[in-house]
Amino acid sequence: MICSKCGTQNKEDAKFCLNCRNRLVNQANDLQQEKDIGKKTSQIVSLRIIIIIISAIVITLLMAITIFSFSKTKLTSNNKVNEDYSTSFFVQNKDYKYALFDEKGKQLTDFDFSAVSEMIYNTAIVYKAEKVGIISSNGKMVVSFGKYQSISREGSLFKVRKSDDSILINAKDKNIYNLKDMDVHSFASIHNHIILENEKTNKYIVLDSEGKSIISIPVVDGADKPSTSEQDGFISIFYNNKNYILNLNNKKEIVTYDNVDHFCIEDVFNDEKTLLLTSCASFFKSPSKDSHIVVEDGKVIELDKECDDISRDNERIICESKGQDYFLDNKYKKVSESSYTAFDNNFNYVRNDFQNDQGVNFYKDGKVYKNVPCRSLGQYGYMSNGLFILVTNYNTECGTKSGIYDFYKANGEKAFDKNFESVKKLDKNGYYVVSEDDKNYYLMDEKGVQKSELYTEIRFDGDYYIVNKDSGMGMLDKNGKEIISCEYSNVTTFLANQKNYAKLQKKDSVVIFSLEQKKDVFTSSKDMDTLNYYIEIKDKDKRQLYSYITGKLFYEEK
Repeated sequence: MICSKCGTQNKEDAKFCLNCRNRLVNQANDLQQEKDIGKKTSQIVSLRIIIIIISAIVITLLMAITIFSFSKTKLTSNNKVNEDYSTSFFVQNKDYKYALFDEKGKQLTDFDFSAVSEMIYNTAIVYKAEKVGIISSNGKMVVSFGKYQSISREGSLFKVRKSDDSILINAKDKNIYNLKDMDVHSFASIHNHIILENEKTNKYIVLDSEGKSIISIPVVDGADKPSTSEQDGFISIFYNNKNYILNLNNKKEIVTYDNVDHFCIEDVFNDEKTLLLTSCASFFKSPSKDSHIVVEDGKVIELDKECDDISRDNERIICESKGQDYFLDNKYKKVSESSYTAFDNNFNYVRNDFQNDQGVNFYKDGKVYKNVPCRSLGQYGYMSNGLFILVTNYNTECGTKSGIYDFYKANGEKAFDKNFESVKKLDKNGYYVVSEDDKNYYLMDEKGVQKSELYTEIRFDGDYYIVNKDSGMGMLDKNGKEIISCEYSNVTTFLANQKNYAKLQKKDSVVIFSLEQKKDVFTSSKDMDTLNYYIEIKDKDKRQLYSYITGKLFYEEK
């Protein structure tokens, strides 16, 4: 069973998380359900109240698990953060009650809550005994306890029930829709959109995160319910054998595409001008076949005629057809086999000449114009900077030994006046990891300029580099500057509360280092757990929580 607070895998029958002491919840119908009333003694609660509590929390807990598992496994890139993420968090005490804290560890509420959802869109659903309300990230109640009989999250909005009325409200408790003749379809996930079924007008209404209508779709008798896919601010809605592709950023419909299958948005690239979609299972049926389409400038390009399967290489789509890989041109037509080939663009490329065993051929406009003998390609695929890496083969006539790397320009001339015994591919910071002696490594830019000191190992990690020197580990920033000296036995990176950190270990101490502030924020001689919102140290019967921001103790429990 996965803990909803820290993401730790526990035994299926465990009641408390081994890592963070959070009370675990049972699984039912593949959804996490939370019902923690917070009393060890049994209580007599009506079946109706139990159903209300479970239905209200199921969706929000699933969203909380999704956000947390992502944030614990990846460093942020390019400072991009989730708009639906809130830095305030709940702490559970030994009596199973919850209180809200901000990211600096300031306590915003008392331990008053018997059950809570994750703080998303700066709001959370909270329970006090058997009454439910909504609290904001600053600790103020948005909806007071008891105002509504039930509350469930629908993306950034809430579905509430008062007497016999169901209402869709926003985070400020403002009515968006009376749901008397409507049904909500948000598919129990973190979506920036909601679909309402209006039984009076017989239409589906697609709402954005603010509750504003984007498009409406006529309801068809006998058709299955809508199924959706969302990626990077774009959604596809599959209904009645149509795929509606929408841009949530500008609230506009891009295109409507007829097909018996739902097409999920797999990737968004080319500055959000191009969408790659793949046939996927809707909520009601599996795809009839594995298909791929591209949506570009409001047009749908089917790739099935060209490709049996597809993959990505940077900004290029690779097409697999009859066991061979091909690059596609700007009209998504096969132009050249990509096997054993490095591309500058679709018509200028370098390819190993296996047929005549004559090294590599440089192609211009699809024709060979230069041959470089006794070498083969060191890397394949799309070379975004126009530099090709060739590696020598053993050849007595050429006087070459195997394993020496050279950089070549697209015109077939050598790019730099030096050779390398090791080259690792260009990373997103614009650096190669190279070595001239296969012992000492450094970062090199696309002009051949050395951008770091020498190290025995350099490993790319997020936007940073973990390095080894003199039997110690350290770290470089994205410019190749050393920000952590090589004096630690182990260096690992992690994401906490949407900020990047490194955990530095020595024999007798552990240091938490802020990669964004470039300074130590916490040091301890004791073992610690780096959870998403705080650092936790458990020593016998004592539990201490420390803030990543201040490095100070903000909560202690014995």
